[in-house]
Amino acid sequence: MDLKKLEERYSAILTDMENCQTKIGEVKGDDALDDEARGKSIGEWNTTFDDLKKQADEVEVEIAEAKSFLDRKSKLAELRKAREIPLIAANDDGNQDPKGKGQQAAIPIDHQREAREYKNIFLDYMCGQTLEGKAFAHEGNVAKALAPKRAQGASAKAQEGHSQYVVVPDLFKVAMFGAAYAHTYGKSRTYAKSTEILFDADAAGLPTDLGGGKLRDDGFVPELFTTPIPQWNIMDRTRIVPAANGRALIPQLNQTDDDEFAGVAFEWTEEGSTKPATNANFIDKQILTHELSGIAKASQTILRRNQVGLEAALMFIFREAARQELDRVILRGSGTGQPLGILNTAGVKEVNRGTPGDVDFDDLNAMCFAIKQQFRAGSRFTIADTVEQRLAGKKDNDGKPLFRASTAELPQDMLLGKPYTSTYLNPSLGANGDTVLGNYQWYWTALEEEVTIARSTEAGDAFERALVFFRLLAYVGGRPMAPRAFAKLVGQES
Repeated sequence: MDLKKLEERYSAILTDMENCQTKIGEVKGDDALDDEARGKSIGEWNTTFDDLKKQADEVEVEIAEAKSFLDRKSKLAELRKAREIPLIAANDDGNQDPKGKGQQAAIPIDHQREAREYKNIFLDYMCGQTLEGKAFAHEGNVAKALAPKRAQGASAKAQEGHSQYVVVPDLFKVAMFGAAYAHTYGKSRTYAKSTEILFDADAAGLPTDLGGGKLRDDGFVPELFTTPIPQWNIMDRTRIVPAANGRALIPQLNQTDDDEFAGVAFEWTEEGSTKPATNANFIDKQILTHELSGIAKASQTILRRNQVGLEAALMFIFREAARQELDRVILRGSGTGQPLGILNTAGVKEVNRGTPGDVDFDDLNAMCFAIKQQFRAGSRFTIADTVEQRLAGKKDNDGKPLFRASTAELPQDMLLGKPYTSTYLNPSLGANGDTVLGNYQWYWTALEEEVTIARSTEAGDAFERALVFFRLLAYVGGRPMAPRAFAKLVGQES
């Protein structure tokens, strides 16, 4: 039914209800009526009022449904409008009419084409081409579309610090921060797929001063030779949460080992006695984001002669270095100007090693039981490479190797039945934190969605050496939300 008619009907019912109340007041004050007649009349008017009240309730429900329908219809229209470009003129055969004559035809946006346009114009910028005069098919001005959100709508003074930066396309951000970032911000994981970077040697078969080669189109081998890079993927195991305006604020129930219910308690009481009053204790925890920046150099010759996947080159330059630094701070971050690491967080369980400078079965077993039962599920050891070397030949108290292969489809070594990761990020064998245990879902990483990059041919010695400097900026924070879910081995080497 039409919303306007429903509202009119509702208004009429309310008027009738007011008239009923007026009549009931008049009957109560009519001295000419005896008590029986007065009671009968009031009862009739009350019945009429109740019927009207029931009708009003039903119409209220219909009004709410009508408003909800109109709201959904409006949102659907907005979504449809967002997926279409403005009507363009077309000829009778359906082709576009540049002179604007002929009938109108709506053409849906090709989002894949948009993504390609965005990437290509971004790469043009990275290769030194100006953005002036370029435009997206559906978004208009390129410079504005590539500008960071911090600069859009900001004052002229505020824009000064962002004018040289452009927003990095999603494919680079997903490649850098992984599947968890893609899930948090609703990005497609297919963005992470890209062509391989292809480099070649110079004319003499030797690398350039920056190791890039001249990228000539004849004679090069379509493969980039690299040595393996350590990949520990610690950040991928943490919980990624969105951040805005420099922080993520999370309300939390203030639970401890001694008070799992944050102040709420039950007691046995006698009937009629005073019942105990307890209050739940809530706190707010905030994760501040900090600037993570990286600088890479490339010669202008390389960029000018580039005939291969520059997007892959940029990912190769920034991705692994950024991810390794993020893994490091999750373990060892100071919390000052960078995320707070597990090893520097108050409240993480500390287990004293049995023998200075060593790690043994009893140490690992004690770490498992230092963490309460509810936190042990999904936990894994993170150990220094020197700890793995030490443990490789050790056996448990039953004479069985501490390491045992899992029965999973892919081999995964275990320590006391738990998976482990060996890194160069932990302190060396015998130092505090050489062994860590915990489920990294209890560590929260806050990421701001926008990642920007700037290009300069004047920074440092770039002008003199014909180099191009690239600087990438991201804003990341992190902290253990439940420090007691982690344990670390302590006790310095003697």
